[in-house]
Amino acid sequence: AALLLFTMHVAWQDYVSDDAFVSMRYARHLADGKGLVFNAGERVEGYTNLLWVLLLAACRRAGVDLPTAARLLGFLFGAATLAATARLSVRIAPAAAPWTRISILLLAASGPLAVWAGSGLETPRFTFLVTAGILSWESGRGAASSVWLTLACLTRPEGTIFLATAAVLGA
Repeated sequence: AALLLFTMHVAWQDYVSDDAFVSMRYARHLADGKGLVFNAGERVEGYTNLLWVLLLAACRRAGVDLPTAARLLGFLFGAATLAATARLSVRIAPAAAPWTRISILLLAASGPLAVWAGSGLETPRFTFLVTAGILSWESGRGAASSVWLTLACLTRPEGTIFLATAAVLGA
């Protein structure tokens, strides 16, 4: 039910951020052999989401339209965040497991999650990676947590906050 609600909500929002096209341009040039550049021949780093750009470049090389790939990946990472949040909720409060369904439905109905999932930006991927890192840390899998949170750092710079926090807490 949560996945259906989330799917309908993302479709209803139907939002694409113009900022997403910056990452797509870098990805297109990389996939087309021009390098990781905004304009061919200019070496200026104008992205803060390396892994997202690399993933989009791989999609382009596979022949997938970049706006479609970015929106589909955003939706999939948003759906994965719902699943990881459900597991984390049960892990943190096993006695409240029946309430987890309600909380996940509320998350699926969240406007910001739906908007960003369809926006073409790296936000849903980052959200999933941080959630997976916290779930791994909470499950006592510090090494896995470090991997998830390192990937979050390579997706967005503020991932370092979560990785540093986990390191301080002994992940």
